[in-house]
Amino acid sequence: MSQDAIICWLLDWANECYKETNPHLHECGQKFARALFDKHERPGADHICTVKLGMQVSSIDVLVWVNDKYALLIEDKTDSRAQGDQLERYHKKVLDGEFELLGTPVKPCASNLFPIFLKTGNMSLSDKCSIEKLELDPPYRVFERKDFLNILQGCDRDLSEILGDFHARLETLETRSNSWRETRLERWCWEGWQGFYRYLEETYSGDMDWKYIPIGDFLGLWWHFADVGKDELYLQAEQCKLCFKIIVEERERRRDCRSYWSQQVLKAAGFKGMDVRKPGHFGTGKHMTVAVLEGDWRQTDGRGLLDLEATKGVLRNAEQLLDQACKPVE
Repeated sequence: MSQDAIICWLLDWANECYKETNPHLHECGQKFARALFDKHERPGADHICTVKLGMQVSSIDVLVWVNDKYALLIEDKTDSRAQGDQLERYHKKVLDGEFELLGTPVKPCASNLFPIFLKTGNMSLSDKCSIEKLELDPPYRVFERKDFLNILQGCDRDLSEILGDFHARLETLETRSNSWRETRLERWCWEGWQGFYRYLEETYSGDMDWKYIPIGDFLGLWWHFADVGKDELYLQAEQCKLCFKIIVEERERRRDCRSYWSQQVLKAAGFKGMDVRKPGHFGTGKHMTVAVLEGDWRQTDGRGLLDLEATKGVLRNAEQLLDQACKPVE
């Protein structure tokens, strides 16, 4: 909720009445508000005069009523994801006009509602796309950390300790997220892994997705799904470990399927000359690891840093191996 407070504080400065109080913070607030409207690429408040705000209004993180006409519905996240149908519920609540801010009813029509999903932590490209593809009128638009940093870049952090501290925090997160480029593999931080996964999503494969997996306590990255009858084979990186996995819905078939596909992957690895082994132990759930690439799948250059092209080569080889394992026995 401290981030909710920062958002409200900065947007409050956009009020016309503060133009003379602190012109610089007023312009920063105006710039922020305009950037939120601009995410929708449709007409919003051309000139921002009044801004009325509410935090945690019927569980909505931040609700903003601009010029007594336009509503900014902001779902604010740091590291967590959208839960259940919360975005749809908040959207409906605002359009139903259930609220008052500073004694003023908030009753926007669909053309005057601007839903924003604001995320300062790292998020997968898949998550971003799924939020913006929700069948809502109007839809949510995602405002990421890099968007916030673009706004704050032109603001003098020395004029406000609040603004300076928040700006520094976002810069630190951005630096850590990009640290995988210039950090030895054994020293990668959590945000560095997230940044690397997001980079692969954007540049390597369109069907990738990733998130934190509590059971096992790792960041998982999965892609390259292949239908094999009732089941699906796919690849999953569990940070340093690259796994070949199978999805089997029916509990009674899992043991036999697991054994069969483990043999198929190991046989294909032999033909391809890849060092692949059985996992330390087999699981029994719907998603099961049937084989594991020996060692770290990331490749290094002479300095111990990531060799990106060689690493992508390992991923391509793993995809080809999985495809070979799926081919029917002749």
